[in-house]
Amino acid sequence: MNEPAISVCIPAYNAAPWIAGTIESVLAQTRRDFELIILDDCSEDDTLEIVRRYDDPRIRLLVHERNLGAEAAWNRLLEEARGRFVKLLCCDDLIYPTCLELQATALERPEHSAVALVTGPRDIIDDTGAVILRRRGLTQPGRVEGKAMIRRIVASGRNWIGEPLTVLFRRDIAARVGGFNATEPYCIDIDMWCRLLAEGDLYVVPETLGAFRVSKSSWSFRLTGKQAAQDRTFFARVRDQIAPSMPRWQVWLGQARCTRDAFLRQAVYWWLGRDSTTPGTSPSIENADTTMRH
Repeated sequence: MNEPAISVCIPAYNAAPWIAGTIESVLAQTRRDFELIILDDCSEDDTLEIVRRYDDPRIRLLVHERNLGAEAAWNRLLEEARGRFVKLLCCDDLIYPTCLELQATALERPEHSAVALVTGPRDIIDDTGAVILRRRGLTQPGRVEGKAMIRRIVASGRNWIGEPLTVLFRRDIAARVGGFNATEPYCIDIDMWCRLLAEGDLYVVPETLGAFRVSKSSWSFRLTGKQAAQDRTFFARVRDQIAPSMPRWQVWLGQARCTRDAFLRQAVYWWLGRDSTTPGTSPSIENADTTMRH
């Protein structure tokens, strides 16, 4: 088998309700030269049984005999990836059919050789798959200088890049910057994005790339009580390590904003978690202009 251009990597733990839909969203891609690596991190439900039902030569299944957590699972997948480009896809999220084609094409352009990662907007869905927010994230197409985006992230206190489903990045740069780091678990994705952006630029495609699921079982929901403290620590560390020329008042402003956004996210998750919730859009959610991530 020829080396794939793209490695789609799915870390899975107790993902039985969602994993089939996530896998099928990958297999339905218009761009076909990918491998799909699924790592079961010692699930206690039927996740492994569901994955084994798929008979496709592009799928590779890895199994941890004990649960090692997100950092170990994500880095194992990065080590196993053979593609030039990598997408980490959380086990309850979806990518839309043209996602890989749009992002890989952008990275393959000769004039984009210094682009480290590509992102774009995504929809937010609930437990039932109903869309509750559309086209969240960066929507203005084009190239953004990497360190300028880092400064914007720190000063705003937001993950403008988005969750892993929105990102396709170069494997060689990810290996060079040292893989995923869960020092602040809630920031494991944006930590990697910032280190990639310190090495290269960002490119934004305007098309909606997929759907991020918010549910009571998602990692975001479980970490809501800790996310603000982790974000504040993370933004200060990024400023010191990657953007030391930033004025400290901008860091403090970003920390204040991320604390505000954490309260907004908690309100969103509470609304979604109510037993009486009816699929649809709440005005309060529409006004919560904040980034939600696993």
